[in-house]
Amino acid sequence: MTDSYSDHFIVCGYGRVGRQVSRDLRRHDAQIVVVDQNPMHREAARVDGVVYIEGQASDDEVLIQAGIARASAVIACVDSDAENIFIALSARELNSTIRVIARASADDAEHKLIRAVPTT
Repeated sequence: MTDSYSDHFIVCGYGRVGRQVSRDLRRHDAQIVVVDQNPMHREAARVDGVVYIEGQASDDEVLIQAGIARASAVIACVDSDAENIFIALSARELNSTIRVIARASADDAEHKLIRAVPTT
């Protein structure tokens, strides 16, 4: 199904933050693909009407399956700052022009994200 998507948003993590981000995007009729490794989040995504890919969002193959080459942005909002940094790096490597939005809980993680994936 993601093969037909373009200019969509890849939301990495479907916990509290990922669900809120998805709701906000859907209010603006955005196409969303959720990537989450927790199988318990699959049902919530189905109920919410979003495409769900079960897997680790920092895995290149999973991001490719989510359509990163055609996506508008990647939003990294998993619970781990380190994983969000890794997602951002992987996304930028696969699509050098993609917008990367990432959650950081700690100040030092925010600085590392900015250094890892500078805006152009």
